[in-house]
Order: sequence, then structure tokens, then C-alpha cells
Amino acid sequence: MIAGYFQLICTQSVEEFKTPVAGEYKLECWGARGGRRLKDKDAYPGNGGYSIGTKKFGINNSIYICVGQTRNTEGDLSYNNRPDGITSCPGGPTGGGATSVTTTNRGELKYFSDYQSEVLIVAGGGGSCVWAGQGGAGGGSIGQDGKTNRSDVSPNGTGGKQQTGGITGARSGYIVSSHGKFGVGGFGYSPNYVGHGPYGSQGGGGWYGGGGSAYAGAAGGGSSYTDGVDNGETKKGNEKMPDPLGGDDITGNSGNGYCVISWFLE
Repeated sequence: MIAGYFQLICTQSVEEFKTPVAGEYKLECWGARGGRRLKDKDAYPGNGGYSIGTKKFGINNSIYICVGQTRNTEGDLSYNNRPDGITSCPGGPTGGGATSVTTTNRGELKYFSDYQSEVLIVAGGGGSCVWAGQGGAGGGSIGQDGKTNRSDVSPNGTGGKQQTGGITGARSGYIVSSHGKFGVGGFGYSPNYVGHGPYGSQGGGGWYGGGGSAYAGAAGGGSSYTDGVDNGETKKGNEKMPDPLGGDDITGNSGNGYCVISWFLE
């Protein structure tokens, strides 16, 4: 019998949840959609994925939640998918942030690279897209690759996996600043850009982030993770999944991430 229900939206901070009773808890996470430049009418970001699992806790146990963010403003970094070393990425939209639940508070998911045993569950975020194409959906054990049919853009980014991040595509003369890695999507850079910002599309955040695209093109989605929970299941952002707001099933999460926790009496 369900005893309680807690829902958390993106607050751009780590939120603590204390288990009110001893028993089994259901953890549900939705990753955020990738960002898009509103002027790119034919560029579609990937939707966020979904992860679910159960875990038994005692009373007053603390777990910590980072809910991913989607940003449509050029240059703004998405929470739970913010690369180190830059404060903005003008010209390119950022990938959607992952949503993660952990047993300790170390901040965003990227800071758990050396503490992966403390991660319970992750839902990957979708990849972004510049100019034209489809960013890869986040979620699943492997995030979806970005896709575009244009020949004048960089190679697309690939989806994040369970042990490695996605590959960032770069055409000649452009720089791969980062491939996808644990907790963060990859991105590229144009050192001598003309007429557009220096950054391309960023991969979605996730257990391992998707690869980006160094100039224009579609980035890959981030992968999900469910090994820290029982009865784990994950879905990509191009698949049917529950609506976090309680409506009919949706095909991928098309906004900021969510986390829903429900618990049951023993």
C-alpha cells in the first residue's frame, strides 16, 4: 500500500530527501530535453529519458537529488550538465541535464566520477541541435545518436554508453573541446568563427554524456543508469513513458527534468 508521494522539479541545486518511514521506495527520474536555438526552425532537440527502480531504506535515511535542466538561451549552461572550464557557450545550445539520485551530497553528477557506488539511479538528458536535424534522445543503456542529413555540418555526436561517453564530431578546422564523459555531455569549439558563436551543439548529460558537434549539427543523448536500485528499468526519450505530472503516457520528457519518490508500508 502506498504511504506517501514526493515530487521534485528543477531547482538548480541539490535537494535532500529524508525517508519518513522504513520500507520500500520507488524512485522515478526524468532527464531534461536538450536545448535549441529558437531561430533554428528545423533543429529539434532530443527528449529526456526515464528511469525507475525500487530501494529499501530505514527511517530518516538521506538521499540527494539533482534534477536536470533544459535551456533555450544561447550560452546558458544546463544544470547537471555543466562542463568544467567554461561559464557559457555562446552560439550553441547546451544538452539537457541528467536527473540523478545519490546517497551522498557531492553536487552535480559529474563530481561522482570517483564515487560511482554512491549513485542510485540516473535518467539521461537529450542532445541539442544547431541548424537542422534531430538531437539524440537521452536515456536507455546507450543514448541515441544525433542525426542530420546536411552535408555542410560537422559529424553528429554519438550517444553516451555505460562505460564511455559519446564521441563529439568535428569537421576540419574545428576543435573537439570534449567528448562526452561521466555526468557531462561533450561539445566542440570554432577558434575562428564568422557569423555565429564559437560553440556547437552539446551532448545530453547522463551516466555518461553524449557527444556534441563542433560547428553545427546534432548531438547525442546521455545514457541512464539503474544498477544502484532494484528492479531497474530505463527508457529512451523517443519511447513511451509515464507523465511525471500524472497524465497520459508521453513520448520522452520535453522540458526540465523531474524526480518522483513514492513509498510503501512494509
